Amino acid sequence: MPSRIEDLFLNTENELSANGIYGVNFYTLGVRHTVIVDDWLPLRESNGNTYTMFAGIGPDAALWVPILEKAFAKYQGNYQHIVGGDARWAVRTLTGAPYDL
Repeated sequence: MPSRIEDLFLNTENELSANGIYGVNFYTLGVRHTVIVDDWLPLRESNGNTYTMFAGIGPDAALWVPILEKAFAKYQGNYQHIVGGDARWAVRTLTGAPYDL
């Protein structure tokens, strides 16, 4: 259901933010929490190429996945807190969906 992901973002235009700021809504026990992040993503270099360190940029240059991951890491405290987690828990937190997806 793409609309669930789209509804997470406060930026309603489906394009890059001119000021590089994004708002993402998360839910805890049905209560919405908004996290604001910028578009500075952690990068790594390998064989002369630069990549995002964690979630990758889409083949169509879409940034929504790494922006969503950065916001979720901020919501949880930092990237280290989301390493090796259960993806179902993340989806539940993001969308308010039931845990037994």
